Amino acid sequence: MSLANTVFAVFSLVLFLLVLVPTPCHAQPWNLGTLFFIFWLASSLIILFVDSVGATAADWCDFSLRILVASSVGISTSLMTITRRIWCISRLDGPLQSSQMTFGAILDIFLCVTIPVAGSLTQYAAQAHRFDIFLDAGCLPFTYDLTLSTTFVDAPNLILSIIAVGFSVASLGTYKYLKPVSHKYSPLADPSFPALSPQRYVRLLVFSVVVSVFNVAYHVTMIVLQATDRQIIHLEGINDSERSTVNVYPASVWRSVPRTAFGVEGNRWMLLIIGLAFLALLGTGEDVRKHYYRLFAAVPKASPNLKLDVFAFAKRYLSAIVKVL
Repeated sequence: MSLANTVFAVFSLVLFLLVLVPTPCHAQPWNLGTLFFIFWLASSLIILFVDSVGATAADWCDFSLRILVASSVGISTSLMTITRRIWCISRLDGPLQSSQMTFGAILDIFLCVTIPVAGSLTQYAAQAHRFDIFLDAGCLPFTYDLTLSTTFVDAPNLILSIIAVGFSVASLGTYKYLKPVSHKYSPLADPSFPALSPQRYVRLLVFSVVVSVFNVAYHVTMIVLQATDRQIIHLEGINDSERSTVNVYPASVWRSVPRTAFGVEGNRWMLLIIGLAFLALLGTGEDVRKHYYRLFAAVPKASPNLKLDVFAFAKRYLSAIVKVL
């Protein structure tokens, strides 16, 4: 394993653990988009960690690639859901009824589950062969550069990210009108939206804008590179035997091709950058810091009760999520 891959493996595992810590702080019915963002990001990070340490079994690749493709779309969908919900809240002129809150939560769940699953299925329909194995990086899907691929694989991330930026800009524009005053309703003072402080309102929107803009730039770059580098092949020209093909590329080979290296490494490190952005913007609030303190306070003890401390810590977090759902 190369030094760069070792660094990536360590970072991906550490980020996987750290992005899960703020989960209880975001476990609110109005903030399900953030919970799904954590789920999709954490799923990607743990899979990339396993891939980076050399897991290339065929069954594992078949399973992990479906999750990775769904997570790619799921992250963009979650950002769009976060900003859409904040935008809806910013336009309220009175308290929400329980039925409206329930409908909003169901819609968020529907968007954050069905769109990523649909993205994974359409990528499977457009793939050229079973998968590629890039040694030192793991398994990656290979998708045809067709109208089908551009429409159902690349475009959704781009469109969802642009929509998220639009919702964020619109919500930031109304922020000055949301400050609580005695004669006017403000969602920031509504008990129906617990933990929606002015600071969190701004943090959620800034985080969504930063990651969405980064997503737009990355996917535009990848679409341009694919359009100028690969040959367009029609689906009817591929037989069943070719669809079951698995290509294996040694690290020295794929790293020697700049475009291939950029595509493989860019896809991996982009998720680490998104994870760092999440921790920087949503993992530094006072309510989140206390959970990190509890976690790190238990680690140095090195006592016989350490295992019990970790299990108790995990139990509290799981119970907080279950209560919301």
